[in-house]
Amino acid sequence: MTLARWPNVGEWERTAGFPTNTAQGDDHGGKIGALASGFYFAGDRPRRWLRHDDLWVHGYWAWDWANSYERVEALDLWTSA
Repeated sequence: MTLARWPNVGEWERTAGFPTNTAQGDDHGGKIGALASGFYFAGDRPRRWLRHDDLWVHGYWAWDWANSYERVEALDLWTSA
């Protein structure tokens, strides 16, 4: 069985940002978000999901050579970037 994924076609979604008050330096003059602080997403599609208790995200969270899967601890549907 194919696992559910979003978006189903086309390019991958990009994060809409991260809390800047907990950002840290990336050693190259930029900033990266702290994993524990989470990230913002754009759009309202997650509001239509029936379940939010077993969500996972996959991404290149800081560097383009290091990807990982992370379990979503909490989903705040009402906070926007």
